[in-house]
Amino acid sequence: WLGLVAVSQLSAAEWNKLTSSNFELYTTAGEHDARQTVELFEQVRAFFMKVKSSNVTTRLPVTIVGFRNPKEYKPYTLSEAAAAYYVGDEQHDYIVMSSLGLENAPMAIHEYMHLLVRHSGLKMPIWLNEGFADVYSTLKPVGNQILLGSVPPGRGVSLSREKWLPLPSLFAVGHDSPEYNEKTRAGIFYAESWLLTHMLVLGNGYRNQFSAFAAQLSSSGSTEDAFFRVYGKTLPQVQADLDAYYHSNSLTGVLFKTQFEKITVGELQPATDLEIGLTLAKLIGLTGHPEDATRRLDALASAHPDDYQVEESLAYLEWRKGNLNAARQHFQRASEHGA
Repeated sequence: WLGLVAVSQLSAAEWNKLTSSNFELYTTAGEHDARQTVELFEQVRAFFMKVKSSNVTTRLPVTIVGFRNPKEYKPYTLSEAAAAYYVGDEQHDYIVMSSLGLENAPMAIHEYMHLLVRHSGLKMPIWLNEGFADVYSTLKPVGNQILLGSVPPGRGVSLSREKWLPLPSLFAVGHDSPEYNEKTRAGIFYAESWLLTHMLVLGNGYRNQFSAFAAQLSSSGSTEDAFFRVYGKTLPQVQADLDAYYHSNSLTGVLFKTQFEKITVGELQPATDLEIGLTLAKLIGLTGHPEDATRRLDALASAHPDDYQVEESLAYLEWRKGNLNAARQHFQRASEHGA
């Protein structure tokens, strides 16, 4: 009975699938917004391949899950402050968005940057990871060029109206901190993280050594140590530079002499209950609800007893929970079904 309920609930919303060379999108939104979103991801990926690094490709398939509205998205969100997020497991990278379309381009690019950071191998603290994603989220075409570095919506307002966090407090913010999860407190954290990263990536006196700074920080885990070793500056000196940077005319972007490429995207197709069921169950598990994920996957296993993907997903879920014997059993069944 539980299996029938879980599978029938998946059919309540009409899910479609859109694929391109490097992305797959599952969505309840309209075709126009879905197509724009996939094209954008392909264009941004191509930009980084051309301008930044030919090694930017990732080793895992990238799945985008785009909801029609925030109400549909809410059961799968990470926090009340996140209108989109990136997560990854052993098999896929996932970018989950509460809505699609070009008006959400900064949000989409922001999450794709988190994906690239994961695959860079660098261990970034939250402030730098979010700041880096924010800086690059502003990529947009301007004539025959691409502009990087304009002020993201809302960040300037937060910086002008809210009390700034001292740098040690900014650096101490973790995944469970109120400054990261609560809407009323996250604004200044994101804004200040963006401003500091903007100075590091684009500011005079900092940008030429940013790569060395990121590597040192990843290695040592200490932001204060990385600033002193790479730039020879203490935190009070960095704070003074940041204050001056904010009040100067330095908050400008840079132009790259390249354009977003024209992208070919496939036709919108109905997604199967199995595809959507697997994807949403994995998201539930990755966002901190492993028992709910197990129930969903068990229901799918009852409805699709010969499909190896369900058993494989259960195996990885049990593995992450530390239940190695159960993981082996599911891997064995997956192998028997053709994995």
